[in-house]
Amino acid sequence: MEALRPVEPNGLSAQAVYQIDGCLYRYTGTEAKGKNIKFRFQPLAGQRKQSCISLGRDKIFRQVMEVPSMYGRVSQEVSDETVQLNLF
Repeated sequence: MEALRPVEPNGLSAQAVYQIDGCLYRYTGTEAKGKNIKFRFQPLAGQRKQSCISLGRDKIFRQVMEVPSMYGRVSQEVSDETVQLNLF
């Protein structure tokens, strides 16, 4: 396995896979509240952590590492929010 690479907030990509505190995440976007910008990450299927997390710029530098060997290999999954059930 290749070595993990540190990332910068400007270099985040939705196709890349990131390791944060031992779990694998995918970058989903940013949310801005005034001057504070938070970067949102969603865990990949099968990870022990199931909730999305938001990290600030400083935590991106300290905690987020890119996993180069998994770039673009994870397929899109259907989440509970995108499934609509029709009951008749």
